[in-house]
Amino acid sequence: MVLHRDVKSRNVLLSSSLDAKLCDFGISRRKCSGNATAAAGTLSWTAPELLLGEECSEKVDIYSLGVLLSELDTCTLPYHDLNSLSERLVQHPLRLMRRIIDDGLRPQLSSDCPLPITHLIAACVSRNPKLRPSAADVGAWLVSARGERLLRKKL
Repeated sequence: MVLHRDVKSRNVLLSSSLDAKLCDFGISRRKCSGNATAAAGTLSWTAPELLLGEECSEKVDIYSLGVLLSELDTCTLPYHDLNSLSERLVQHPLRLMRRIIDDGLRPQLSSDCPLPITHLIAACVSRNPKLRPSAADVGAWLVSARGERLLRKKL
């Protein structure tokens, strides 16, 4: 199994038929150990265990997928709302990292995000990797939610 370790919107390409393709496998690994995490991921999309240099699994990519799904919901980058004069977390990566790890900070969702997708995103960005769904479970969840109005905004 390959761990991508940098799943984010910039690393997803869409074909002319709107099929999503993951790209940029530059920091991917077959196995992820604590000492292999130093240069992994882009902060806003990175799972807490990867930020802490802990042992990790394919669940780091599930966490990042949850953040990416929040982007699709809000049409904004994660934590964009924390860029106020008082916070400026986006410009201070260590503060943002501490909020993600210590305070359980997660991306905001829109008020009209379909409930099944809200639940999926919450499961994907769980602090505990064991509580995150598998990739197969995410796929099944999305298929079952297909009847919901998933695309509300024109991108």
